[in-house]
Amino acid sequence: MNVFNRIIMVLLFIAIIALVVVTLRWPFATISVVRNFLDWAEAQINPYTWPIMLAGGILIGLLCLLLIILELRRPRRKMVPIRKVSGGKAFLLTESVARRLAWYIGRLSDVSRVAPTVWARGNGVDVRIDLEMAPQVDVPMKTEEVLAVVREQVEDKMGLKLRRVRVQVRSAPFPKEPAVISAPPPPAPAPSTPPADELDQPPG
Repeated sequence: MNVFNRIIMVLLFIAIIALVVVTLRWPFATISVVRNFLDWAEAQINPYTWPIMLAGGILIGLLCLLLIILELRRPRRKMVPIRKVSGGKAFLLTESVARRLAWYIGRLSDVSRVAPTVWARGNGVDVRIDLEMAPQVDVPMKTEEVLAVVREQVEDKMGLKLRRVRVQVRSAPFPKEPAVISAPPPPAPAPSTPPADELDQPPG
């Protein structure tokens, strides 16, 4: 986008310089040409050409508005200066900071997923940590542990200025409890029958 903007600005300045030189060198001829062009343009305006001119004007206006938005929107910096360096300047990629935070925070217990995002702001960085923790974890205590890791890695280990940290915590779903299957009752004992010789004897 910067190259395109430079080309447009150079061509625009060349056109302005050429117009000024021609106007100063041949003022009356230039005024005559402009007057003739305006008369011709006025003659071309009619109910049939007006919608086409209106659509063309709207299209040109939208294109100019898009170029202005692209020009004003500054791309995010991907480099942040390292403070603890003497004798020169050193910079660190925000992507490297995010990878390092993901590694050290992911090693903490009860952290199932971590997704850090790092932005360069001035001479420091803003950090956002998206966490997924175990459902039974103590959230405030674990959040303090994560913040301590972020400060240690960003400020002490990487020598950067930490401006702001934001932690977004999400609890992992609880595991499903296994269904309790009741054991079938034991079979009832069969009734005992007397021996056959006892059945043939008369009573008494």
